[in-house]
Parts: sequence; structure tokens; C-alpha cells
Amino acid sequence: MGKKFAMLLLLVSVVFAGSSCSSNVSNKQASEKGAGLTVSAASSLQKVLAELEQKYKASDKNTKIRFNFGGSGSLKSQISNGAPVDLFLSASSDEIEHLIDEGQIRRKDTEAFIGNSLVLIMPQGRSVYPDSFKSLIKPEIKKISIGVPETVPAGTYAKETLQSAGIWNEVEGKMVFAKDVRQVLTYVETGNVDAGIVYRTDALSSENISLVTEAENGMHSEIVYQFGIINRSKNKEAARDFLSFLTSKEAARVFEKNGYTIRGKK
Repeated sequence: MGKKFAMLLLLVSVVFAGSSCSSNVSNKQASEKGAGLTVSAASSLQKVLAELEQKYKASDKNTKIRFNFGGSGSLKSQISNGAPVDLFLSASSDEIEHLIDEGQIRRKDTEAFIGNSLVLIMPQGRSVYPDSFKSLIKPEIKKISIGVPETVPAGTYAKETLQSAGIWNEVEGKMVFAKDVRQVLTYVETGNVDAGIVYRTDALSSENISLVTEAENGMHSEIVYQFGIINRSKNKEAARDFLSFLTSKEAARVFEKNGYTIRGKK
């Protein structure tokens, strides 16, 4: 009886071990396929990434992508503090450079290939409106929205533009700071502010604003979107595959259609 019981225990142990091993292999395979890829991305990329994600999935990919949108500076801080992110799509190269310095990203795992421009917008149907950046000093223009310059690249570029126009000190008191560029767009769309400064791509995505003017070259730092794979990612192959897709000719056509520029292209 004792021998039979011992043999039964041994059989159960073998079956359980085999099941556990099979489960581990299955989990490893799922990880290698990139299940649950987490992408932190600048808010200004939200619309174009929705389109690109569909095209990526249409190519018969098994990868499930979770997007976390926000201001690039805030997203960078989350990653610095250990947030479980696989790929970071920043609206500025500064955040990527900081993460490289921290050892969070390797330079060879980064790409900087798309650009944007900055525009002044206002709500549709306003009788009082700006006609240039310098006209923002008019007393009729009471509220102007930009992203928080310290954490939102579009806000940094906006402040630089207003400084180049020589009016920052005069309009700083009118500022309504937003957590990201999409919030600036919402403030303008709803008429809660008289003007806002956003990326051209954001302006093109809305039917409820009027585009006043575009910042001239030299009024702000070059707008460069830089993407990077996080070192601690457990889905690096999936991250590399998605990053490779984002830098493909197919994706470039989608970026250009949505108003982005492709760096290095004449």
C-alpha cells in the first residue's frame, strides 16, 4: 500500500512538473511575441498613433499595445521613477537625452526622424482675434494657453517663440498653462481662452479652431520627436519591431499626411 502511494505521488509530481514547464515555455513565448507592449507617447501623437496602430495590426501582428499619453516631461519623470514602460515616444530630444544620461536608454536604441511646426490658433467665430504673435499683447486678448514650459515641449517652444517676438514679459500674466498640448487645443476649441499655441498637427486635427499664423524658422528650437526603447523592457523584441515599423516608409506616409515632417527629406 505504501509503495503504491509513493508511486502515485511520483506520477503526480512528474505531471505537475511537465505542466509547469509547459506553462513557463508558453509564458516565455508570449513575452517574446510582445504581449502587453507599453508605449508612453507625447499627447501630440495621439491621433496619428491611432491610425498607425491599426496599420501595424493589419500586418498580422500579435502584439498588444497599451498607450500612455501625456506631456513628454511628465512621461520622462515616470520612466525615471521606474514606470513599467517598453518604448518612449517623446516630442523632444531633451527627455530622451536625459534618460540616456540616467542609463535608462541606450543611444543605439533611439530614433529621431519626424518633426513638426508651431502655430498660433484661436476659437472659431471670434470678433476679437490676434493676427500675429506680437498682436497677443492687445488688451482684448485676455487669456492665452500654452503647455507648461517645464514639462511640455510644445510649451517650451511656445515660450521661446514669444521671447523671440519680444513679448513674453508682456503676455506672461495672460498665460493659462496646460498639462499637455491636447489640453491647450481643448481650451481654444471650447472658447475658454482667446488664443493658444500648439503644433501644426494638432491644429489640423480640429475643425473648431482657426489657424492664425505659423512660427518662423529660428523663433524656437528645432522640433524633433525622438523615440527610445527602455533598457529594463521585458519586451525588447516587440519594442524594436514596433519602432522599426514607425520608421518605415509606410509609417512616414501616414506621418506626412497628418502634417508631420520627415527629417532629412527634401
